[in-house]
Amino acid sequence: MITVLRIGHRPARDKRITTHVALTARAFGASAIVIDLHDEELERNVRSVTDRFGGSFHVSSGVNWRR
Repeated sequence: MITVLRIGHRPARDKRITTHVALTARAFGASAIVIDLHDEELERNVRSVTDRFGGSFHVSSGVNWRR
């Protein structure tokens, strides 16, 4: 199981790059991405792609990655 950790996501500035990071991680076989700051729109976009193209990929944001 490979999980990608995205630290330093800035919702106002990094919408596209973090989405690309998540989708690239999914394409390369990662099981999940964890994003340090909460971003509901990003979660919705990545889940939409997973629903449309299949597979199991989990996205969670607003997670304290140090725990």
